[in-house]
Amino acid sequence: MSDKHLEWETRMDQWCESGLSMAAWCRKENINIHQMYYWKRKFDQQTDNTSSTDWCKSAHYFGTLFSNYFQRDSEIMC
Repeated sequence: MSDKHLEWETRMDQWCESGLSMAAWCRKENINIHQMYYWKRKFDQQTDNTSSTDWCKSAHYFGTLFSNYFQRDSEIMC
């Protein structure tokens, strides 16, 4: 695993543990939200053995992501 991959995995864990929306956490940590979306999608795609529950969560995430894409303060939760 690359250093960058580990760095973003740590960031994802910190975001999930924070209880904040993705937008709020990124503002607080001064992280580019578009990079966060990119890495979230990348980690989601790496899961080859997704259960139907995981798929539903991903579908909900992407539905929310795309419906809120142009809203500045989209409230994506972990």
